[in-house]
Amino acid sequence: MKYYLPGTEPARPRPESEEARARRLQREGAEFERRMEHIRKAIHAAKILGTDKVRVFAFGRVAEPMKLLPRIAEILAPMVDLAASEKIRLLVENEASCNVATARELAALMELLPSPWFGINWDITNGMPHGEVPFPDGYRLLPKDRIGNVHIKGRSVLNYPERQDWRAIFDAMTRDGYTGAFGLETHIFGEGQIQASHDAMREILRILGEPYQRA
Repeated sequence: MKYYLPGTEPARPRPESEEARARRLQREGAEFERRMEHIRKAIHAAKILGTDKVRVFAFGRVAEPMKLLPRIAEILAPMVDLAASEKIRLLVENEASCNVATARELAALMELLPSPWFGINWDITNGMPHGEVPFPDGYRLLPKDRIGNVHIKGRSVLNYPERQDWRAIFDAMTRDGYTGAFGLETHIFGEGQIQASHDAMREILRILGEPYQRA
């Protein structure tokens, strides 16, 4: 659901012709109508791949996303029920371009949809474009028992402005009982992206005190 919910308007509209807008609205409407079909396919794929989690998003960001969260919770509820019947947990990712971008928005959606089969895919730096300090400020707002997966952006471990204190984050989440996965999502593109992935993984393992072996 990384598209605009039908009936909503982008927070920052891009210039588009009437024809292009009509095509976009038609495409988004079709995607929305097929949402349960899509979640069924995702659940099926998860079972094939041996995972018990599926990631979802909260539609393209509008000017006042908090006001839209109750509607988003209503839309997600039958998806969560379907996933639960298959022993699959849906995790909503905070994404800067979507209605759930910050820890505050994550926490609000968790309150609206309290099912244990609905949780958080925390991409910790994705709230930064909206002025969030990911740790400790953002983390403090999250319901710790609802975090099911964590993304580590390469820029958050290497020498970039987004760099975070991952040793402190690992320690805090361990104390809070987190037993899920941390995944590297490098997001450093261009000619050096392969090397950046190795550099980021090397730094993660250095923080954890483990050796790095390049395949």
